Amino acid sequence: QRRKAVMRLPPLPLPWLLLVEEPGDPRWIDLVEAGASSVVPSSVGLDDLVRMLDDLSVGRPVAWPGREQLEQQWRRLREEQEEVQQRMLSLSPRERSVLALLHDGLSVREVAELTGVREGTVRSQVKAVLRKLAVSSQLAAVAQYDRWMQQTDRS
Repeated sequence: QRRKAVMRLPPLPLPWLLLVEEPGDPRWIDLVEAGASSVVPSSVGLDDLVRMLDDLSVGRPVAWPGREQLEQQWRRLREEQEEVQQRMLSLSPRERSVLALLHDGLSVREVAELTGVREGTVRSQVKAVLRKLAVSSQLAAVAQYDRWMQQTDRS
């Protein structure tokens, strides 16, 4: 949802600050890329905020402590998200369905009963999921699926 909201932002003809609770959250990159001049914690004092706005109004850059480190984190996070996305898309519809059922808490036996296949078939599908997701356990696959679902919900 955040990315969709950012995509709807018209280009602003003036510099602007992003005032946030958690300035260290690497997901703010979308708004920075949309034109925010700086990310500022909401805990900043009023005098400092006024100074920053004055600096922006005359074209001076606003100091943003730790910006380089955050941008590196943003790049890593985005790369990880894209990698997870590609891995999830590499799953067949059946493999994704099996993974979703495991995510919902079903056992391999319950997945087999629900889908009308043998337990061995489900185990083979789980092995294919583990291989494609490059994880070594069913728990890790379910955790990666959960992160992917959260990521999908946010975009």
